[in-house]
Amino acid sequence: MQFALQTFKSVRAGIVALLEQGFTADSPEYYPLIVGLICLYGRPFKSSEPAGMLNANVVPAKYKKLHRELISIRDRTFAHSDASSAAVPGEVANELRFRREPHQIGPIHRHRIGSFVTRFLVEPWYFKQMIPLLDRLIEETNNRTQELCGRLSSQLPKARGQYVVNIMKRDGPLFTKPDNIIDDVRHSDF
Repeated sequence: MQFALQTFKSVRAGIVALLEQGFTADSPEYYPLIVGLICLYGRPFKSSEPAGMLNANVVPAKYKKLHRELISIRDRTFAHSDASSAAVPGEVANELRFRREPHQIGPIHRHRIGSFVTRFLVEPWYFKQMIPLLDRLIEETNNRTQELCGRLSSQLPKARGQYVVNIMKRDGPLFTKPDNIIDDVRHSDF
């Protein structure tokens, strides 16, 4: 739940930044941003060993269609790059295409051949409709996280410090002391 909560908060913040900064489909940063936002949205709903995955029953009925679209776009277009099936009917993505164009060098007329891969673009208005869905998911996962923390708090060691939840060894203690202390958000040097 905590993983899902932080993920949904990050996606919401990314969408707000995307909209506030006025990125458009023509901006060079736009495509990698939208791919990242949609892939990140889907992460909690995908299998993550050994923690499992978030059940889609947390998605309110009002947003089920939008949720299914987002997961389909993530799975079929962005995360796995299936050229054989578009996530949205009538759209194409990840097809290798060639084009022949006239090209003139001085008095000589020739043709230039180029290639490209089609991209599926999600327009900014689509992300605006995700914000209420994310607000509901943030609220729901926050409530469930608080409930879980309440149930586990009695088992948390009394000594001050950081503790890792043991999800790897069924027979081990629920909380273990980590080898190193880290900040909530880390910045990697690699």
